[in-house]
Amino acid sequence: MSFKPHENVRVKVVNLITQSLKTVLESRCRVLQTQDCYVLRKLLEEPEGITILMPQEVYVGREKWAVDTLLGDVAVIEYKGREQEFEEAERSARGKYWDIVSKRNYYIVTTWEKWRIYRVTKNSLELVVEGDRDKAKEVLETQILPGLKALKIPPLPENIEALYELDYEKYLEDLKQAFRKVKDDPRIKPLYEAYRSMIQSLYSGADEGFYEDLFIRHTYMHIAVIASLSIALGKEGRPEDIASGSQIGVDVALPYLNWWKTALLREDAKPLVEGVVKDIVGRARLVDWSLDTAEDVFRTLYEFLVEPPVRRKLGEYYTPVWLVEMMLSEFDLPGKVVLDPFCGYESWFKKYVSWQFKFYDVNMFYCPKYKGTLNHHHGVGPQERKGFPSLSLEDRFR
Repeated sequence: MSFKPHENVRVKVVNLITQSLKTVLESRCRVLQTQDCYVLRKLLEEPEGITILMPQEVYVGREKWAVDTLLGDVAVIEYKGREQEFEEAERSARGKYWDIVSKRNYYIVTTWEKWRIYRVTKNSLELVVEGDRDKAKEVLETQILPGLKALKIPPLPENIEALYELDYEKYLEDLKQAFRKVKDDPRIKPLYEAYRSMIQSLYSGADEGFYEDLFIRHTYMHIAVIASLSIALGKEGRPEDIASGSQIGVDVALPYLNWWKTALLREDAKPLVEGVVKDIVGRARLVDWSLDTAEDVFRTLYEFLVEPPVRRKLGEYYTPVWLVEMMLSEFDLPGKVVLDPFCGYESWFKKYVSWQFKFYDVNMFYCPKYKGTLNHHHGVGPQERKGFPSLSLEDRFR
Protein backbone atom coordinates (compact mmCIF):
# COMPACT_ATOMS: atom_id res chain seq x y z
CA MET A 1 0.00 0.00 0.00
CA SER A 2 1.43 3.40 -0.96
CA PHE A 3 0.87 6.68 0.86
CA LYS A 4 0.49 10.15 -0.52
CA PRO A 5 3.49 12.38 0.29
CA HIS A 6 1.39 14.27 2.80
CA GLU A 7 0.57 11.09 4.74
CA ASN A 8 4.17 9.89 4.61
CA VAL A 9 5.15 13.12 6.31
CA ARG A 10 2.49 12.62 8.97
CA VAL A 11 3.75 9.13 9.82
CA LYS A 12 7.37 10.24 10.10
CA VAL A 13 6.58 13.31 12.19
CA VAL A 14 4.43 11.22 14.53
CA ASN A 15 7.34 8.85 15.08
CA LEU A 16 9.74 11.74 15.74
CA ILE A 17 7.41 13.37 18.26
CA THR A 18 6.81 10.00 19.91
CA GLN A 19 10.49 9.70 20.78
CA SER A 20 10.80 13.33 21.83
CA LEU A 21 7.67 13.16 23.96
CA LYS A 22 8.90 10.00 25.68
CA THR A 23 12.08 11.86 26.62
CA VAL A 24 10.14 14.78 28.09
CA LEU A 25 7.60 12.51 29.82
CA GLU A 26 10.33 10.36 31.40
CA SER A 27 11.92 13.48 32.86
CA ARG A 28 8.58 14.74 34.18
CA CYS A 29 7.56 11.39 35.63
CA ARG A 30 10.81 10.93 37.54
CA VAL A 31 9.69 13.89 39.61
CA LEU A 32 5.92 13.38 39.78
CA GLN A 33 5.47 9.57 40.01
CA THR A 34 1.69 9.87 39.51
CA GLN A 35 -0.92 7.48 38.14
CA ASP A 36 -1.30 9.83 35.16
CA CYS A 37 2.37 9.36 34.35
CA TYR A 38 2.03 5.59 34.55
CA VAL A 39 -0.96 5.57 32.19
CA LEU A 40 0.61 7.92 29.64
CA ARG A 41 3.90 6.03 29.65
CA LYS A 42 2.09 2.73 29.07
CA LEU A 43 0.08 4.23 26.23
CA LEU A 44 3.21 5.62 24.59
CA GLU A 45 4.68 2.11 24.56
CA GLU A 46 2.00 1.14 22.04
CA PRO A 47 2.90 1.55 18.32
CA GLU A 48 0.16 4.15 17.81
CA GLY A 49 0.38 5.60 21.30
CA ILE A 50 1.34 9.12 20.33
CA THR A 51 -1.67 9.61 18.11
CA ILE A 52 -3.99 9.55 21.10
CA LEU A 53 -2.25 12.70 22.37
CA MET A 54 -2.46 14.46 19.02
CA PRO A 55 -5.92 15.14 17.55
CA GLN A 56 -5.91 14.79 13.77
CA GLU A 57 -7.92 16.83 11.24
CA VAL A 58 -9.28 19.34 13.77
CA TYR A 59 -11.92 21.62 12.28
CA VAL A 60 -11.67 25.37 12.75
CA GLY A 61 -14.75 26.83 14.43
CA ARG A 62 -17.83 26.42 12.25
CA GLU A 63 -15.87 26.30 9.02
CA LYS A 64 -15.32 23.40 6.62
CA TRP A 65 -11.54 23.30 6.77
CA ALA A 66 -9.25 21.64 9.28
CA VAL A 67 -5.68 21.81 10.51
CA ASP A 68 -3.71 18.58 10.23
CA THR A 69 -2.73 18.05 13.88
CA LEU A 70 -2.85 19.66 17.31
CA LEU A 71 0.07 18.96 19.63
CA GLY A 72 -1.61 19.25 23.00
CA ASP A 73 -2.30 22.83 23.94
CA VAL A 74 0.96 24.23 22.55
CA ALA A 75 1.19 23.77 18.78
CA VAL A 76 -0.57 23.34 15.44
CA ILE A 77 1.21 21.12 12.91
CA GLU A 78 0.67 21.19 9.14
CA TYR A 79 2.18 18.56 6.82
CA LYS A 80 3.21 19.41 3.26
CA GLY A 81 4.49 17.41 0.34
CA ARG A 82 6.75 20.20 -0.98
CA GLU A 83 8.68 23.07 0.52
CA GLN A 84 7.03 25.42 -2.02
CA GLU A 85 3.78 25.01 -0.05
CA PHE A 86 5.21 26.67 3.08
CA GLU A 87 4.24 30.22 2.07
CA GLU A 88 0.63 29.22 1.44
CA ALA A 89 0.62 27.39 4.80
CA GLU A 90 1.77 30.56 6.55
CA ARG A 91 -0.96 32.59 4.86
CA SER A 92 -3.54 30.00 5.92
CA ALA A 93 -2.28 30.17 9.52
CA ARG A 94 -2.67 33.95 9.55
CA GLY A 95 -6.05 33.74 7.85
CA LYS A 96 -8.50 30.86 7.85
CA TYR A 97 -6.72 28.88 10.60
CA TRP A 98 -6.08 31.85 12.88
CA ASP A 99 -8.98 31.07 15.22
CA ILE A 100 -7.25 27.87 16.29
CA VAL A 101 -3.61 28.87 15.70
CA SER A 102 -3.97 31.96 17.91
CA LYS A 103 -4.82 29.74 20.89
CA ARG A 104 -1.49 27.89 20.66
CA ASN A 105 2.10 28.96 21.24
CA TYR A 106 3.63 27.53 18.06
CA TYR A 107 2.75 26.84 14.44
CA ILE A 108 4.78 24.15 12.67
CA VAL A 109 4.98 23.39 8.95
CA THR A 110 7.08 20.51 7.66
CA THR A 111 7.83 18.28 4.68
CA TRP A 112 9.81 16.06 7.07
CA GLU A 113 13.13 17.05 5.54
CA LYS A 114 12.47 20.77 5.94
CA TRP A 115 10.79 22.54 8.85
CA ARG A 116 9.51 25.96 9.77
CA ILE A 117 8.53 26.65 13.35
CA TYR A 118 6.77 29.91 14.21
CA ARG A 119 6.05 31.40 17.60
CA VAL A 120 2.48 32.65 17.79
CA THR A 121 2.31 36.26 18.94
CA LYS A 122 -0.73 38.37 19.76
CA ASN A 123 -1.54 39.25 16.16
CA SER A 124 0.92 37.36 13.98
CA LEU A 125 3.61 34.68 13.58
CA GLU A 126 7.31 35.03 14.41
CA LEU A 127 9.73 32.63 12.70
CA VAL A 128 11.75 30.73 15.31
CA VAL A 129 13.63 28.23 13.19
CA GLU A 130 13.84 27.23 9.54
CA GLY A 131 15.96 24.24 8.73
CA ASP A 132 16.33 20.48 8.88
CA ARG A 133 14.73 18.08 11.31
CA ASP A 134 17.73 18.06 13.70
CA LYS A 135 17.14 21.75 14.38
CA ALA A 136 13.42 21.14 14.66
CA LYS A 137 13.94 18.23 17.08
CA GLU A 138 16.06 20.44 19.33
CA VAL A 139 13.35 23.11 19.46
CA LEU A 140 10.68 20.49 20.07
CA GLU A 141 12.51 18.98 23.04
CA THR A 142 13.82 22.20 24.60
CA GLN A 143 11.03 24.70 23.95
CA ILE A 144 7.77 23.20 22.71
CA LEU A 145 7.14 19.89 24.47
CA PRO A 146 8.23 21.06 27.94
CA GLY A 147 5.56 23.75 27.60
CA LEU A 148 2.74 21.21 27.56
CA LYS A 149 0.65 22.05 30.59
CA ALA A 150 -1.10 18.71 30.45
CA LEU A 151 -1.05 15.75 28.12
CA LYS A 152 -4.71 15.32 27.19
CA ILE A 153 -6.26 12.57 25.10
CA PRO A 154 -8.77 13.40 22.33
CA PRO A 155 -12.12 11.62 22.91
CA LEU A 156 -12.06 9.23 19.96
CA PRO A 157 -13.36 5.64 20.12
CA GLU A 158 -9.95 4.03 19.64
CA ASN A 159 -8.44 6.29 22.32
CA ILE A 160 -11.14 5.53 24.87
CA GLU A 161 -10.66 1.83 24.19
CA ALA A 162 -6.89 2.06 24.73
CA LEU A 163 -7.37 4.12 27.88
CA TYR A 164 -9.85 1.82 29.60
CA GLU A 165 -8.45 -1.45 28.25
CA LEU A 166 -5.15 -0.80 30.03
CA ASP A 167 -5.04 -3.13 33.08
CA TYR A 168 -8.79 -3.77 32.76
CA GLU A 169 -8.45 -7.47 33.67
CA LYS A 170 -7.01 -6.47 37.05
CA TYR A 171 -9.90 -4.06 37.63
CA LEU A 172 -12.44 -6.71 36.65
CA GLU A 173 -10.85 -9.14 39.08
CA ASP A 174 -10.86 -6.56 41.90
CA LEU A 175 -14.53 -5.78 41.29
CA LYS A 176 -15.35 -9.49 41.17
CA GLN A 177 -13.59 -10.15 44.47
CA ALA A 178 -15.36 -7.20 46.08
CA PHE A 179 -18.73 -8.38 44.77
CA ARG A 180 -18.25 -11.89 46.13
CA LYS A 181 -17.61 -10.42 49.57
CA VAL A 182 -20.85 -8.42 49.56
CA LYS A 183 -23.24 -10.27 47.21
CA ASP A 184 -25.38 -11.54 50.11
CA ASP A 185 -25.67 -8.09 51.68
CA PRO A 186 -29.42 -7.28 51.84
CA ARG A 187 -28.75 -3.92 50.19
CA ILE A 188 -26.93 -5.48 47.22
CA LYS A 189 -28.58 -8.88 46.73
CA PRO A 190 -31.86 -7.43 45.30
CA LEU A 191 -29.89 -5.29 42.84
CA TYR A 192 -28.01 -8.29 41.48
CA GLU A 193 -31.14 -10.43 41.35
CA ALA A 194 -32.95 -7.74 39.32
CA TYR A 195 -30.03 -7.58 36.89
CA ARG A 196 -29.75 -11.37 36.69
CA SER A 197 -33.46 -11.76 36.02
CA MET A 198 -33.32 -9.25 33.18
CA ILE A 199 -30.28 -10.88 31.55
CA GLN A 200 -31.67 -14.38 32.08
CA SER A 201 -34.80 -13.46 30.14
CA LEU A 202 -32.54 -12.64 27.18
CA TYR A 203 -29.82 -15.22 27.70
CA SER A 204 -31.28 -18.26 29.43
CA GLY A 205 -29.47 -21.49 30.10
CA ALA A 206 -26.14 -19.97 31.17
CA ASP A 207 -24.47 -20.87 34.46
CA GLU A 208 -24.15 -18.54 37.44
CA GLY A 209 -20.54 -17.72 36.56
CA PHE A 210 -21.67 -16.25 33.24
CA TYR A 211 -24.19 -13.87 34.84
CA GLU A 212 -21.72 -12.80 37.49
CA ASP A 213 -18.97 -12.15 34.96
CA LEU A 214 -21.28 -10.11 32.72
CA PHE A 215 -22.50 -8.17 35.77
CA ILE A 216 -18.93 -7.20 36.63
CA ARG A 217 -18.13 -6.22 33.04
CA HIS A 218 -21.23 -4.06 32.82
CA THR A 219 -20.28 -2.50 36.17
CA TYR A 220 -16.81 -1.60 34.92
CA MET A 221 -18.21 -0.04 31.76
CA HIS A 222 -20.87 1.81 33.75
CA ILE A 223 -18.26 3.34 36.07
CA ALA A 224 -16.13 4.42 33.09
CA VAL A 225 -19.05 5.98 31.19
CA ILE A 226 -20.58 7.82 34.16
CA ALA A 227 -17.18 9.07 35.36
CA SER A 228 -16.41 10.34 31.86
CA LEU A 229 -19.77 12.08 31.57
CA SER A 230 -19.33 13.74 34.98
CA ILE A 231 -15.86 15.01 34.06
CA ALA A 232 -17.08 16.19 30.64
CA LEU A 233 -19.78 18.22 32.39
CA GLY A 234 -17.16 19.83 34.63
CA LYS A 235 -18.20 18.09 37.83
CA GLU A 236 -15.72 17.91 40.71
CA GLY A 237 -15.68 16.04 43.97
CA ARG A 238 -14.86 12.68 45.44
CA PRO A 239 -14.13 9.86 42.96
CA GLU A 240 -17.17 7.90 44.17
CA ASP A 241 -19.47 10.87 43.52
CA ILE A 242 -18.04 11.41 40.05
CA ALA A 243 -18.25 7.73 39.13
CA SER A 244 -21.78 7.23 40.45
CA GLY A 245 -23.33 10.16 38.59
CA SER A 246 -24.71 11.74 41.76
CA GLN A 247 -23.52 15.20 40.69
CA ILE A 248 -24.88 15.18 37.15
CA GLY A 249 -28.44 16.17 37.98
CA VAL A 250 -29.81 13.83 35.32
CA ASP A 251 -30.88 10.27 36.14
CA VAL A 252 -28.54 8.36 33.84
CA ALA A 253 -27.01 5.86 36.27
CA LEU A 254 -28.44 2.34 36.51
CA PRO A 255 -29.10 1.56 40.20
CA TYR A 256 -28.15 -2.11 40.04
CA LEU A 257 -24.75 -1.24 38.51
CA ASN A 258 -24.05 1.22 41.32
CA TRP A 259 -23.91 -1.64 43.85
CA TRP A 260 -20.27 -0.78 44.45
CA LYS A 261 -21.30 2.35 46.40
CA THR A 262 -22.68 0.09 49.11
CA ALA A 263 -19.56 -2.06 48.91
CA LEU A 264 -17.55 1.03 49.86
CA LEU A 265 -19.28 0.91 53.26
CA ARG A 266 -17.90 -2.57 53.90
CA GLU A 267 -14.37 -2.70 55.28
CA ASP A 268 -13.67 -6.03 53.59
CA ALA A 269 -14.57 -4.73 50.12
CA LYS A 270 -13.73 -1.02 50.33
CA PRO A 271 -10.01 -1.18 49.36
CA LEU A 272 -10.76 -3.18 46.21
CA VAL A 273 -13.55 -0.91 44.99
CA GLU A 274 -11.86 2.31 46.06
CA GLY A 275 -8.77 1.55 43.98
CA VAL A 276 -10.78 0.76 40.85
CA VAL A 277 -12.97 3.85 41.11
CA LYS A 278 -10.05 6.18 41.82
CA ASP A 279 -8.09 4.92 38.81
CA ILE A 280 -11.05 5.07 36.41
CA VAL A 281 -11.90 8.64 37.43
CA GLY A 282 -8.23 9.54 36.98
CA ARG A 283 -8.32 8.22 33.44
CA ALA A 284 -11.50 10.12 32.66
CA ARG A 285 -9.63 13.29 33.68
CA LEU A 286 -6.92 12.55 31.11
CA VAL A 287 -9.38 13.05 28.24
CA ASP A 288 -9.89 16.47 26.68
CA TRP A 289 -13.68 16.39 26.62
CA SER A 290 -13.75 19.95 25.26
CA LEU A 291 -12.85 18.46 21.88
CA ASP A 292 -16.35 17.60 20.69
CA THR A 293 -15.66 14.77 18.26
CA ALA A 294 -19.38 13.95 18.10
CA GLU A 295 -18.72 10.22 17.99
CA ASP A 296 -19.97 7.42 20.18
CA VAL A 297 -16.66 7.04 21.94
CA PHE A 298 -17.74 4.14 24.14
CA ARG A 299 -18.83 1.67 21.49
CA THR A 300 -15.38 0.05 21.34
CA LEU A 301 -15.27 -0.14 25.14
CA TYR A 302 -18.44 -2.22 25.10
CA GLU A 303 -17.22 -4.30 22.18
CA PHE A 304 -14.01 -5.44 23.86
CA LEU A 305 -15.68 -6.03 27.24
CA VAL A 306 -18.58 -8.15 25.94
CA GLU A 307 -17.93 -10.94 23.43
CA PRO A 308 -19.79 -10.82 20.05
CA PRO A 309 -21.91 -13.97 20.65
CA VAL A 310 -23.13 -12.54 23.95
CA ARG A 311 -23.92 -9.17 22.39
CA ARG A 312 -25.93 -10.83 19.63
CA LYS A 313 -27.92 -12.89 22.12
CA LEU A 314 -28.62 -9.80 24.24
CA GLY A 315 -29.65 -7.80 21.20
CA GLU A 316 -26.95 -5.22 21.99
CA TYR A 317 -24.99 -4.99 18.78
CA TYR A 318 -23.74 -1.82 17.14
CA THR A 319 -24.27 -1.34 13.43
CA PRO A 320 -20.69 -1.38 12.08
CA VAL A 321 -19.60 2.04 10.83
CA TRP A 322 -18.31 0.54 7.58
CA LEU A 323 -21.76 -0.93 6.87
CA VAL A 324 -23.48 2.42 7.48
CA GLU A 325 -21.01 4.19 5.18
CA MET A 326 -21.41 1.57 2.46
CA MET A 327 -25.21 1.73 2.52
CA LEU A 328 -25.31 5.53 2.55
CA SER A 329 -23.02 5.57 -0.47
CA GLU A 330 -25.53 3.43 -2.38
CA PHE A 331 -28.36 5.96 -2.13
CA ASP A 332 -29.06 9.32 -3.73
CA LEU A 333 -29.79 11.30 -0.56
CA PRO A 334 -30.30 14.95 -1.56
CA GLY A 335 -33.92 15.98 -1.05
CA LYS A 336 -34.80 12.73 0.75
CA VAL A 337 -36.12 12.18 4.25
CA VAL A 338 -34.10 9.50 6.07
CA LEU A 339 -35.94 7.43 8.68
CA ASP A 340 -34.19 5.60 11.51
CA PRO A 341 -36.90 3.97 13.65
CA PHE A 342 -34.33 1.98 15.66
CA CYS A 343 -32.20 4.99 16.55
CA GLY A 344 -30.24 3.52 19.44
CA TYR A 345 -26.71 4.92 19.38
CA GLU A 346 -27.43 7.03 16.33
CA SER A 347 -24.90 5.40 14.00
CA TRP A 348 -27.04 6.16 10.98
CA PHE A 349 -28.01 9.64 12.12
CA LYS A 350 -24.42 10.73 12.78
CA LYS A 351 -23.07 9.38 9.52
CA TYR A 352 -26.00 10.80 7.57
CA VAL A 353 -25.44 14.30 8.94
CA SER A 354 -21.69 13.97 8.33
CA TRP A 355 -22.41 12.86 4.76
CA GLN A 356 -24.79 15.74 4.19
CA PHE A 357 -22.34 18.38 5.36
CA LYS A 358 -19.59 16.87 3.28
CA PHE A 359 -21.51 16.80 0.02
CA TYR A 360 -24.88 18.53 0.28
CA ASP A 361 -27.06 20.85 2.33
CA VAL A 362 -28.76 19.08 5.21
CA ASN A 363 -32.34 18.11 4.49
CA MET A 364 -34.26 16.10 7.08
CA PHE A 365 -33.68 13.11 9.34
CA TYR A 366 -36.25 11.48 11.61
CA CYS A 367 -35.07 9.86 14.83
CA PRO A 368 -37.61 8.88 17.54
CA LYS A 369 -35.01 9.52 20.26
CA TYR A 370 -35.32 13.25 19.56
CA LYS A 371 -39.12 13.01 19.22
CA GLY A 372 -39.24 14.68 15.84
CA THR A 373 -37.32 15.62 12.75
CA LEU A 374 -33.86 17.10 12.82
CA ASN A 375 -32.84 19.46 10.07
CA HIS A 376 -30.85 22.67 9.71
CA HIS A 377 -33.58 24.59 11.54
CA HIS A 378 -33.45 22.16 14.46
CA GLY A 379 -29.87 23.08 15.24
CA VAL A 380 -27.70 20.95 12.98
CA GLY A 381 -24.95 23.34 11.93
CA PRO A 382 -21.50 23.09 10.36
CA GLN A 383 -19.89 22.63 13.78
CA GLU A 384 -21.69 19.29 13.89
CA ARG A 385 -20.57 18.11 10.47
CA LYS A 386 -19.24 14.96 12.14
CA GLY A 387 -22.61 14.00 13.52
CA PHE A 388 -24.17 15.51 16.62
CA PRO A 389 -27.05 18.01 16.64
CA SER A 390 -26.21 21.36 18.19
CA LEU A 391 -27.38 20.52 21.69
CA SER A 392 -25.74 21.30 24.99
CA LEU A 393 -23.86 18.39 26.55
CA GLU A 394 -26.48 18.19 29.31
CA ASP A 395 -29.32 18.01 26.76
CA ARG A 396 -27.64 15.17 24.89
CA PHE A 397 -28.01 12.95 27.94
CA ARG A 398 -31.55 13.89 28.96
